[in-house]
Amino acid sequence: MIFEKKLWPHLQSEDKIVQLFVLQALRDYPHVPEEWTVQLIKNEINAGNDLAHISYDLQGHTFNEEAVQFIIQQIKEKESGQQYKSLVNLIPPHIAVQYTKELSPFISSAQWALYDVLLNGEEEQVWQAYGSHLAQLDAQENYDDDLYRKTKLIAKTLAEKGWINDHEIRILLNENLNEDWFDFAGILAVHMIGVLKKTEYIGLLAGMLSREDEDLLMVEVADTLNSFQSDDVIKAVLPYARQGNVYAMSVLGETKTPLAVAELKKLYSIFSRKEDQELVIEALCHQVSSEGRPEIEDFMKNEGYQAVMIDLEKTVYGFYRVEGLEHPRLENWKRAAEEKELRTQEILSASAMSVTANKVGRNDPCPCGSGKKHKKCCGQ
Repeated sequence: MIFEKKLWPHLQSEDKIVQLFVLQALRDYPHVPEEWTVQLIKNEINAGNDLAHISYDLQGHTFNEEAVQFIIQQIKEKESGQQYKSLVNLIPPHIAVQYTKELSPFISSAQWALYDVLLNGEEEQVWQAYGSHLAQLDAQENYDDDLYRKTKLIAKTLAEKGWINDHEIRILLNENLNEDWFDFAGILAVHMIGVLKKTEYIGLLAGMLSREDEDLLMVEVADTLNSFQSDDVIKAVLPYARQGNVYAMSVLGETKTPLAVAELKKLYSIFSRKEDQELVIEALCHQVSSEGRPEIEDFMKNEGYQAVMIDLEKTVYGFYRVEGLEHPRLENWKRAAEEKELRTQEILSASAMSVTANKVGRNDPCPCGSGKKHKKCCGQ
């Protein structure tokens, strides 16, 4: 994969902004090599960054034993390891149970019991756990990201063990498609489609992008479409991307094919609104393809422009550095990106952020008060 080959030399870059760009470019990419995860964690720890912050970036990554052993080593070296709790929660159950003693201070007895059911339970037990967790989600007055991730883990187990079939998934989707809003069971059915690699659902999933007000559903739709890494996905989401759909644009950025790059270039030429062009530029940068350079350079002629949807300077600076390209404003972009990152870290270390960090979902309003969603602000 050309995308991975280009990023690999920069995984250990001493340039903080390049590190952030790499982390950002890999956030929703579905095939990050598992040995990369530990290096991404090391980068953030060495930089002294908030670990609850990075846990959102690593939710879709694979934690292998090396990563887990590194986390445990860090916990032992610190006076208080509670800052690592958010990372501990991302460790897959089959590895976590091998380190029960070391991880027990950070994993509740109820969570250990859930892991036991997932690893050793019969089909009926796993379904019971799933039903119970779905009921808790439905009963919550406010969205609980930790509870959702646990329920999603059960859904993944059901799919991986073949305990849900195509007929059941279709029933769940049909029930929800006729409603104003998807329920949690319907949203997680979308996740199961990705786990099962059911490419026959590509057209249906792309059609769901019209429900873009349902943020949690859109995240799962985009993640599932990204998992296919297929030109069929590009063709299916293009009608929505042409309408400026944020999630469709994200899929174009995360599907690493020449067709995706070509279509992004076309979109840039037809969009007139700067906010729409921003999304194209971010997607082209995350493709890490030199084919996108003309559009990126054209957009960056707008000196002094304040991006609304993306972290522009960090994204473009990272792209140029990874591609080995020069630009007369490169150092200006770096300084602007560093200043923004410093402000972000100040916000994340504030007491209010410390209290709420583990409960802020990617699609929740950012606690910094910007009015943006967390994933488009301090969750960058």
